[in-house]
Amino acid sequence: MNLELCTYSWEKPADFLSKSDYLAQKQIENMRVEKWLVELQARCRGYLLRKQVWDRLEFFYQHTDTIIKIQAWWRSVVQRQKYITMITEQRERKYAEAEVYKSMVCLDYYKTQEHKIIKIQAVWRGYKLRRMFLSLFHEPQPTFKVVRSFVHHLDFNADDYRRDLQLQNLRGQVVQTIRHNQQLAQQLDAMDVKIGLLVHNRITLQDVVKHGTNLSELSKQHQLTTSQGEANGNRGIKSLTRVGRKLLDGYQHMFYALQTTPSYLAKLIFCLPLSRSTRFLETVILTLFNFGSNPREEYLLLKLFKTALEEEIRCKFTKPSDAVTGNPLVLRMVVNYSRQMPSQNALRDIVGPLIVKVLEDKTISFETNPVDIFKSWRNQFEMETGNSSNLPYSVTDVEALAYEEIQNKLNSGIRRLQHSTLLFLRRIVESRHLMPYGMLYIAKVLRNTLMDKFSNAPEKEILKVVGNLIYYNYINSAIVAPDAFDIMDLPPDRTLSNNQRRNLASIAKILQFAASKKGFGEESKHLMCLNSFIIECHEIMKTFFRECCNVEELEEHFSMHEFTEATMISRPVLYISLQEICDTHELLLKYQHLIAPDPSDPLHELLKDLGPVPSIGTFLGNGRDAAVPKTEVCLTLVNKFEVPENDHQGINKLFIKAKELLVSIFPCLQGVGTLHEALLVESEAEERLFQQLLHKHQQRNIHNLAASKSCKSLQDCKLILRDYLTKLELAGLVSSVDGYQSIVSAIAKDICSKRRHRELQRKELQELRLTKQNLEKKTKFYEEQINYYNQYIQKCLENLNTGKRNVHIRKSSGKQPEKLKSKLTLHYTAAKLHEKGVLLEVDGLPMTQFRNVQFEITPSDHNGVFIISGKFMGVELEKVEIDIQVS
Repeated sequence: MNLELCTYSWEKPADFLSKSDYLAQKQIENMRVEKWLVELQARCRGYLLRKQVWDRLEFFYQHTDTIIKIQAWWRSVVQRQKYITMITEQRERKYAEAEVYKSMVCLDYYKTQEHKIIKIQAVWRGYKLRRMFLSLFHEPQPTFKVVRSFVHHLDFNADDYRRDLQLQNLRGQVVQTIRHNQQLAQQLDAMDVKIGLLVHNRITLQDVVKHGTNLSELSKQHQLTTSQGEANGNRGIKSLTRVGRKLLDGYQHMFYALQTTPSYLAKLIFCLPLSRSTRFLETVILTLFNFGSNPREEYLLLKLFKTALEEEIRCKFTKPSDAVTGNPLVLRMVVNYSRQMPSQNALRDIVGPLIVKVLEDKTISFETNPVDIFKSWRNQFEMETGNSSNLPYSVTDVEALAYEEIQNKLNSGIRRLQHSTLLFLRRIVESRHLMPYGMLYIAKVLRNTLMDKFSNAPEKEILKVVGNLIYYNYINSAIVAPDAFDIMDLPPDRTLSNNQRRNLASIAKILQFAASKKGFGEESKHLMCLNSFIIECHEIMKTFFRECCNVEELEEHFSMHEFTEATMISRPVLYISLQEICDTHELLLKYQHLIAPDPSDPLHELLKDLGPVPSIGTFLGNGRDAAVPKTEVCLTLVNKFEVPENDHQGINKLFIKAKELLVSIFPCLQGVGTLHEALLVESEAEERLFQQLLHKHQQRNIHNLAASKSCKSLQDCKLILRDYLTKLELAGLVSSVDGYQSIVSAIAKDICSKRRHRELQRKELQELRLTKQNLEKKTKFYEEQINYYNQYIQKCLENLNTGKRNVHIRKSSGKQPEKLKSKLTLHYTAAKLHEKGVLLEVDGLPMTQFRNVQFEITPSDHNGVFIISGKFMGVELEKVEIDIQVS
């Protein structure tokens, strides 16, 4: 230690141990004594334990006999238990062996009867399934278990999507083929008129040739489109401008409104002039509803006809007979629609076989004119004898009937006419189920509307009006001219003879008299004997007309309701040309205040969105191709004013949402009681099943309420569904007392209607295929007619070259000149051609010099091609070829 510096230091000893303690002497003594005490205690405890053991052994030695007896007794108990266990095991083994043997025997027996067992099991399962199925259809309140067994039928599967896609494609093909056939029919009718005018020298051959060329191009264009599998609308929509695409979006909303609100078109029809309304009906309206090619379009089209007919009767009819004398526009449209649809050509099935039978029998003659019978009899007599007859050449009905032979022939013809008429009548009356539903429904609307407006009119007068629609407007024309209404197949080069047409006209006349209860008067005394027959037929037809009006309503027949479109896989489409779009838009703008007088009507908003009528160039640019207005586009119709998905206003909408959510989670509910109990049960198995179902829907891109963002688990769905059901219970639509049976029963009805919907889809698919086949046959028939017309035109061109002078023409192949027979060379002066209006002027030559110019017109070796050469004062000028087939 350094006291001066207040410091210290030390050296570490060699034996220094860190963190060590020093013991005092007393502590060391205590430790030594403690060791002795532990040893003493151990010896004491050992002695006491050994003494206890020896005492116990001493006790055993003293009681050895007793211990031996106890051990013997215990060994005997153990042995007896082992023995009993062994006996029990043996018995069980023997029993098991017996059971195995018995089961093997039974198994061998079952194997020999396996086919019977399978049948019994199938019959039992089928019986149980049928009972559940029948209960689903016939019980007013099917159980929760039954509905859950069949709820999977409400799901859209791959077949539904495939079938819907096929339907969409077929509808488009059918609509386009119908439009093409209509164009061909119109062009062929125009060709008939032009040929008639050509025969009477009212038009030139060049006009006919030009029309024939247009016909051929129309046919080839359709064949090219069909072979490429690409519709005109698809080609056109690819070339739409940006403005055109935006306009089409607005037209999708407008045409949806026109389809689903029949009052718009019904009022528009009667706003138009008569000539324009007829064209509008024949083209745009049928196009707007795709010619009724599927149940939805047919349903909407018939709704339009119903609304328009009621409007026409309300505004224009003053008495029931106006429907007969006034030739109502709507009734004419209904008849044309029923005839034009190949799938609805019921007349071919109803009267077709009888018409063919009448036409094939060459011996049938329904001649009822005594004068014609007399002339025929006189001519036959002269042919058989070879001598001139003394009978008069002209006689009256009375004079002709004075001959007994004429009376016999007349009576024979009347009997045959009655027999054939009765066959036709019975066939028509028995074929009510073959009549198009649209025709029967419009007949019902016509009768009910007339009875409402003219309540004092007798029923027979109303039925006469109905009969005029069903028989005269629809059936009669098919009997009179079966070749014009596709009732029978005739090749283009064949027509009905006058006698055949006369026979059919006689039958149709008697049936028409029976439908209107009209008889023969004094002007036809020889036919007054038919009046009683006509009255009998009238009573039969009156009953038939009354039965025709007894049909179900549109909603029931087509299974349509206000939420039907919400269940459709794909939205409705419309095939329409650009020209028809612009025409419809123009008419709506012109008459919008008459069509929709209410300023708040949605139509005004739709038209405001579209603006003024665009030009065709707005859609496809500034192209000047004449075919551009005919370009077809495919519009996917959308309702602009549909309710958003998250809008729960309206109890009916909420009920639909509850059903949709319940259908989505139905397969996951494992309860066996009621829906109320199933919603209270929670299990991991249900949750796993729900997640699997959710994953499956996501893979198939199926959107429903269960797959929405608000439903992450089955429990979330149950909570939402219970909330819906609580609100519905407050509204009185469901009740928790019966386990929400009302909504379960509603789903059961949906399952039944879904089955019917699929059946209707399959039926519609078959009908569309049949329709397409019939349309293709009709197209082929028209093309054959076009070929015949082309042959006729070629023959006319050949005859055009026929003359009296011979002309030598050198062939291009270098051969010797060949003489073309009957090739006439015509010579005209320029003055003569100018006088006829053929020549207008000659460049650089005054009219005073026209008499010095000669033209030679020589037919070439190609039909319709002429070589024209000119000479001026004997000097030959250039030659040109003119083809009159090129416009």
